Amino acid sequence: MIRVAVHARSALIRAGLERAVEGLADTLLVARTGELEELDRQLEETRPDLLLIDVPADEGLSLSAVLTLAPAVVALAGGPTTMGAERALLGGAKAILPPSASIEEIAAAAASVCAGLIVLHPTQAGVLTGATRAVGDAVATSGTLTAREGEVLGLMAEGLANKSIARRLHISEHTVKFHVGSILGKLNAESRTEAVAEGLRNGLITV
Repeated sequence: MIRVAVHARSALIRAGLERAVEGLADTLLVARTGELEELDRQLEETRPDLLLIDVPADEGLSLSAVLTLAPAVVALAGGPTTMGAERALLGGAKAILPPSASIEEIAAAAASVCAGLIVLHPTQAGVLTGATRAVGDAVATSGTLTAREGEVLGLMAEGLANKSIARRLHISEHTVKFHVGSILGKLNAESRTEAVAEGLRNGLITV
């Protein structure tokens, strides 16, 4: 039985993703959410095999933050010129589809990634060029992190642990962990120390 989680801010898109899951054999929908902060908590609780996720271009989501909790990811991301699709591919998504993908296409992509394949929709082919180029770049720029991630990075620079950061920002420790994972992914950092160093180097935080 394949355990599946679904995330989309839009209720309409979320319903479409759920319908795609219903069309697959031997699957069980174990989590559904429209809130990014809730996604981290549900993934940790349910540990799904597959995540179907809508990644709007303005959400600034780094999929590397959730990959340890969902080994296979099918992402609906913006067109080949948007950051959303590149981030999804660099974050480790196994399938990249346009937001306009049909339920049948989503279901087919989900079945394929569960079989160990990688799926890239023809309209997303241009993503490969940008993503390949981005691998060799230092992606830490002031526009890379969200405002909240910037706050978390600043507190990481002060040496605060996740629990202390959660207390300072009045958010859950689960949410802090999600933001830390996102920061590490966006800054191509292997550790908190490396992320802080990268943040200082690129002017994202000051001392």
